[in-house]
Amino acid sequence: MPTRKEIQTQIDEKLSWARSKLHEVKSKVEDAGHETSEEVSHAIRKAEDILQKGEKKAKDFAEASDDDFDVMWAKTKHNWHDIRRDMEGHWDDLSSKVRHLFQ
Repeated sequence: MPTRKEIQTQIDEKLSWARSKLHEVKSKVEDAGHETSEEVSHAIRKAEDILQKGEKKAKDFAEASDDDFDVMWAKTKHNWHDIRRDMEGHWDDLSSKVRHLFQ
């Protein structure tokens, strides 16, 4: 079983990746000067919501005592994997929508 530090590092790395990619997409859309379609705007908002859920969970983990962390991780590791999968899957969807914007 991974240690608390390893788990938190993996969570932080995934959230950092998601923040970076979302910032990159938003910057590209803004720099291009395109009016963003409702579909792209919705996809960006959804990505922000997913990221916010992950950040809240990471904060809860960081603030937990060691005993509480173990209990929380046991209860939520599947949820975290779902959040991570949502971030990765939604990133693919958002990337596709943004690519179409620039074609």
